[in-house]
Amino acid sequence: MVASAGPGDTTMPGGWIPHTSAEQVAAAAALVWLRRRRAYRPDEAGPAQRDNLDLAPLPETVTAAHAALAASDGTGPSDLTAPDQRTEQPPDSLLADVPPTGVGLTGVAADDAARGLLVTVLLRALHRRSAGTALITTIGDLTRLLGPSAQRIHSVSGLTVAASLQEAVTVLEEHPHHQTPDTTTGRGSSSANGPSRQAPRVLLTHTPQDPGTARRLKAALAAAGGTAVAVLVGAWPPGATWEITATGHASNGTQEQPAPPRMCVLNAAAATDLLTVISQAQPHPGPNTPLAPAADPPPTRARVPRQTARGQAPTTPRHTTKQPLHLQILGDTTLQSHGQPLTIRRTAALQALVFLAVSPGGANSRDLTTAIWPGLPAHTVTARLYTTLNDLRKAVAAVSEIPLIEHTGDRYRLRRDHIEVDLWRFHAAVEHAATAVTERPAAWQAVINAYTGDLAAEHDWPWLNPPREALRRHVIDAYTALAATQPDPRRTLSLLQDAIRVDPYNEDLHRRAIHALAALGDHAAADDLLTTFNRRLTDAGLEHVIPEEEVRQPRAASSGQKH
Repeated sequence: MVASAGPGDTTMPGGWIPHTSAEQVAAAAALVWLRRRRAYRPDEAGPAQRDNLDLAPLPETVTAAHAALAASDGTGPSDLTAPDQRTEQPPDSLLADVPPTGVGLTGVAADDAARGLLVTVLLRALHRRSAGTALITTIGDLTRLLGPSAQRIHSVSGLTVAASLQEAVTVLEEHPHHQTPDTTTGRGSSSANGPSRQAPRVLLTHTPQDPGTARRLKAALAAAGGTAVAVLVGAWPPGATWEITATGHASNGTQEQPAPPRMCVLNAAAATDLLTVISQAQPHPGPNTPLAPAADPPPTRARVPRQTARGQAPTTPRHTTKQPLHLQILGDTTLQSHGQPLTIRRTAALQALVFLAVSPGGANSRDLTTAIWPGLPAHTVTARLYTTLNDLRKAVAAVSEIPLIEHTGDRYRLRRDHIEVDLWRFHAAVEHAATAVTERPAAWQAVINAYTGDLAAEHDWPWLNPPREALRRHVIDAYTALAATQPDPRRTLSLLQDAIRVDPYNEDLHRRAIHALAALGDHAAADDLLTTFNRRLTDAGLEHVIPEEEVRQPRAASSGQKH
């Protein structure tokens, strides 16, 4: 995408993207995790040590963009909100520098700039929930830009893939003045204040070799009247031609015209990573369709209310409290020594501590550097890792001579004989519940009691999402299993409502609670719960999945029984 370079622009492995696009990547990543949460179906058999294949981390380029964005603004994104509530740019500003007659891209990074355009236009379409086509290209163009990965993105919203350039030009000829409505604003192509400034559709292709096709394209752009632009890889004599350097800087080869602004540039791997997330963030064909895992294994946070202990005490063995250090990472993150809080000043040191607590087998240097500094080559941050771990050791050494971290070879792990971690108690409860043969309800209650909040709830580190969601699933499994054993329907409802507080985006929990309310004859409350859930989905940028008929049908059946 055409954009000015600035201090907020985000450099990542394989190129760079504008700050606004990085925000949209973070929002898309948050949307992917919300879709995964919504689609998960709790298990009535209770927590189990299962493989959650849909909890694969998002591609490395995405986590790098997320981390760079957090570093640039000091806080990180908080994008679990409707797209129209986020910071907007003027709708046509991103393509304002492309002349209406089209522009050709040449130079060493022409393909990289074309990939950058592809990604940023589709990110913007997802962000604004635009209906219709935002970008037109061909199968051949995608294959040249992305290689074998091209087949995976044909269904991305906002993208029209034509069989040939002739067919793509026909799309422009048939709808030359088309304006894509923006569903975030409810506007079409005009308003009471005059025409709304919609972004033009983009034709992304390689320069045609056939003179007849070139003439058709030139005529189609003229007829479009600015509602469509063409960006072509290769020289384009009917319009402008920009030479793109490896850093995305463009030159038009003349002193008479102002130099074009810097363009977003991405290599094939980075572009494919970002397109994977765009694809997973968009609406899927039907309700209850689980999302596929990300293509490459390794928010925006969603806070949940702290869960207080309920019911009987845990029946699983607890760690003793003899350890001098206690780490709490379920809910707010605190480290204490003999009941007194320890201050860890470096965020990276705290992040390393939590990462080691989440990794019971320990972690090597590459694991730690990839998690804490995603997107940076491991050899460039090795010294930073040593400094970080030394800071952590010093923070503990100030109050205790007992070593916190055991270092064997290239592997680091927390000393279990010196530190107690609430997460380890939770895992012990889950393991007991998964293997218990008798008194299973008590084991499920122990899991519930051990869960006091989201993993490192106040932090937005990109690597947190998979383990955070895995823990959340364990606890809503426990609630669902316990609810299924209750003879009292009101107790069943209460447990389901508690589970919804843990994950207010889960569809299956809401269906169960709505049916429980209907069975109790409280149809007004069922209506309210459905309305609240649908509003929450809308606010997060998700489509509704529970039809109102699910509430009306039990009401009709109940009414018939009364007569």
